[in-house]
Amino acid sequence: MTRQLLSKISIIVLALTLSACVTQHTTKMTKLDKTVLLEKFNAKFSQTGLSIGSTRHSVILNQATYYWFSKDSTLSPESKQQLAYIARLVLRVGYNDITVAGYSDNVGGLVNNKRLSATWARSVYTYLKAKGISSSKISYKGHGEFEPITSNFTEAGRRENRRVEIRIS
Repeated sequence: MTRQLLSKISIIVLALTLSACVTQHTTKMTKLDKTVLLEKFNAKFSQTGLSIGSTRHSVILNQATYYWFSKDSTLSPESKQQLAYIARLVLRVGYNDITVAGYSDNVGGLVNNKRLSATWARSVYTYLKAKGISSSKISYKGHGEFEPITSNFTEAGRRENRRVEIRIS
């Protein structure tokens, strides 16, 4: 088979898969829903630094805050493009719950880090709601410096720990 024919077949299969996902009404994200989201997110964001993972019933997107936010904690134009795409795809495929979680490094004190991580999470939450995500199916929380994904002993580690995670289930 030629590449063009394989590409057309892949597009048809993906369209049928998305169509089937939209018509399903289940209480948990199905394996098919999760697979479609993972494939689409990986294809779209593989070169952006957006980390994509999953659990049994969820897709987890993780982005460092230096990419998504300016110094005053407002969303960057690039992050708005990513989040708009995420919202469109999630609305098309279907979802039951979205949790936005903000995390910080250990510099700046517990209270400040909790506030800052909540500000980051709230910004993403507000933007996703503005793009059509139902307010009854989305929540956010700032975790502060708790739950680091790497050591806070180096600047590179602290940069990775300053992040926002979006959990879609």
